[in-house]
Amino acid sequence: MKPTERRVGYGTAIGYGVTDLFGGGAFAVIGTWLLFFYTTYCGLSVFEAGSIFAIARVIDAILSPIMGYITDNFGNTWLGKKFGRRRFFLLISAPLMFLYALIWVTDMSYWYYLGTYLSIELLSAMVLVPWETLSSEMTNRFSERTRLSGVRMICSQFGGLLAVSIPGVIMQFTGKDNSLTYTYTGLIFACIFCVAVFTTWMCTWEAKDVREEFEP
Repeated sequence: MKPTERRVGYGTAIGYGVTDLFGGGAFAVIGTWLLFFYTTYCGLSVFEAGSIFAIARVIDAILSPIMGYITDNFGNTWLGKKFGRRRFFLLISAPLMFLYALIWVTDMSYWYYLGTYLSIELLSAMVLVPWETLSSEMTNRFSERTRLSGVRMICSQFGGLLAVSIPGVIMQFTGKDNSLTYTYTGLIFACIFCVAVFTTWMCTWEAKDVREEFEP
């Protein structure tokens, strides 16, 4: 495959890297607040909440390799040829980011919380597995891949910072002991993640696009 004439500038690198607001932010929020939210406002015991996380870890270990296999072979399908074997999953995942807000709803059953949390694990695999391979398809230039990786890490750290700061800001308005703090947090992050993933879809390309540039 010939190298693409497209160059990866800082604008493209930012467009690629913002998806790590989801990669670095979503589970930072979960790791910081979700156990407290489950046990304080959702009526779950520590054992029930812990079982949700344990089941999710097992499911995640299965989902990631399956998703990798799917994206590697998705280019043979009509949708893959039209939208890309990687970027297609970013496109359909962007609106699904609002599933993240459903985690932070109170007064539901254990099965509701298990289902919504597992849906986020699935969504994470759908986004992060194909997204992480995009940099190697967008360019074969070492300096540009380094730029993509560097911006990605910055976005990941910024996502972790938002995970701590946004709930703190909301608490100033809703109060420290109000479950709406976490509901609003989930909704705000869902909007951020939706915009971030859609931005990456808009700003990136993959190997099929490189080949098309050189076809007569």
